[in-house]
Amino acid sequence: MIDETIKIHDNYQFEIKQAYNLSLDKKKKNFYFVQTYFFIPHNLNINRETYAKEDFYKDLRATIRLRTPSILMRTLAADGNVMVRMRRSIDELRARRDQRSASNYEYQIKMFCLIYKKSIRIQLQFLKNSRAKSDIAYLVNELIASARTLITNFRELKGLVTADGLPPELQMVYLFADEYLSLKTETHTCRLIEILREIDPNSLKKFYPRLMRIVREESSYRLACGYPSIASPDGDNEKFVFRQGALKKFLSNILYLETRVEKGGKYLEQAVYSIAAGAAMVFATIVAFIGQTWYGSISLPFFIALVISYMFKDRMKELLRLYLNVTLRKWLYDRQRNIYHSFHEAIGACKESFNIMDDDSVPAKILDFRARDNITDINNGMIGENVILYRKYIRLSSKKFRKIKQRHSTNDVIDIMRFNIQHFLRSMDNPEKKIFIPVSSGYRKTFGMRVYHINIITHFIVDKAEYIRRFRIVLNRNGIRRIEEVV
Repeated sequence: MIDETIKIHDNYQFEIKQAYNLSLDKKKKNFYFVQTYFFIPHNLNINRETYAKEDFYKDLRATIRLRTPSILMRTLAADGNVMVRMRRSIDELRARRDQRSASNYEYQIKMFCLIYKKSIRIQLQFLKNSRAKSDIAYLVNELIASARTLITNFRELKGLVTADGLPPELQMVYLFADEYLSLKTETHTCRLIEILREIDPNSLKKFYPRLMRIVREESSYRLACGYPSIASPDGDNEKFVFRQGALKKFLSNILYLETRVEKGGKYLEQAVYSIAAGAAMVFATIVAFIGQTWYGSISLPFFIALVISYMFKDRMKELLRLYLNVTLRKWLYDRQRNIYHSFHEAIGACKESFNIMDDDSVPAKILDFRARDNITDINNGMIGENVILYRKYIRLSSKKFRKIKQRHSTNDVIDIMRFNIQHFLRSMDNPEKKIFIPVSSGYRKTFGMRVYHINIITHFIVDKAEYIRRFRIVLNRNGIRRIEEVV
């Protein structure tokens, strides 16, 4: 099964996350086939002449990682094994100080931070969906108590890490994690206040003093520890934002899988070129044999026939290459991302291809799902849309993931596609257009927002089952305004 989400990352980028739940029972390998269609208005001037394969892959940023295990806050706070595992990893590191102990210590610390962060997010989502006052009060009290328990227990380990002469780089793993936990506690407490302000202002009045005390305590704690992540109400907080991002990347790197890109389909491509060259050579040889039979081995007509045959041979070779490339496109890929765990163990691959296609090449069921209306056709000058097809074929080893699951407690892989739309903005008109509105005294001049629609359809094939979803990206020259799912 595939779980897909799409969101705005910033003004010029959107992000699609596709989570694959791996079947680890009897299968040797897990396969997923994903086709993403971009339906682009003709007036954006994105076509084969203006937008090459290289442009697309520059705009695309793809990463693959494991999904963070989901644990409820109350479960995490009540599970003493979490702290036991961290304490044991620290004790082993102090006793042995070898690479294996250091790796396990770093893993336990980082994984706790990631699970803590996700647990708070889950709790906040529960709270956002609650409407009964009793549920809201229960969830807020539970979050406050659980967060306090987890933070206190984690900070009790600080003396073990810093008091025994461990190398500075190993101490920094804990200190970075401690700073990150404080930041996440402070940030999510502020988000909790925002949620209460939206769903239940009366509950906010009740909990506000306690919640603000947590925010102030965490800020004071980081200041007392000498952590640099202290925001200023008057400055631009450039260093604060940079450090927050750096801490997140440092702690999240245990979940990211390394990918190495190589050209895809290179053996099949070379076979295609060889077939085209061989067929062209057969043609040239036949012409040479016939010319020699008719005109003799040394004559002007034979020489002319030989030259013409070689001219046609080169053109025939190129035409055959183009024809075979189009015919075999469904088996050819532009590149392959080999997927590795722990930098050296190959666990799968992701093949990718890009193609700009005409409307009549798009499968009928995809066009039906696109469901263009008359106003769309008029907007595109009655000549259809330009369609980009991005294909991914993902293969993952079940056997190797069974080993990974023993350590990470997850069998979900998240494929993240971040796409930059700035190439698509070059031919757009100004984002505002002057319009006139009739009023009682005459008319009023104002401005309307000019927007463009890019429709995206994702088509999944998993275990012979198909899933199709459609999204609409509304944008103008200033960037992405919103993303809507079309159902």
